[in-house]
Amino acid sequence: MRNAKKLRSRFSRLLIYVIDTTIQAYGRLNVLVNNHGVQVHQPSILEITREQLMNTFQTNIISFFDLAKAALPHLRAGSFIINTTSDTAYAWKPAL
Repeated sequence: MRNAKKLRSRFSRLLIYVIDTTIQAYGRLNVLVNNHGVQVHQPSILEITREQLMNTFQTNIISFFDLAKAALPHLRAGSFIINTTSDTAYAWKPAL
């Protein structure tokens, strides 16, 4: 549990650094594009471990939320947040 809190704290500091560095470089933030994700390919849902599921949600859902939350105070009316990801576009499988 302590390691998880330490990682979350480090991730939060990284988010603030990324947002602040962007604003320093460009003067403002108009758009946030979250374009990342993971997908563990398994032949059956029964073979997906809890660890794989939690890693997928942390990467594909929670990190999008965290980045949006860090960026939102700096976005003005008319700004955009775009969330997109899918490795299925590059590695389509009939079972999906």
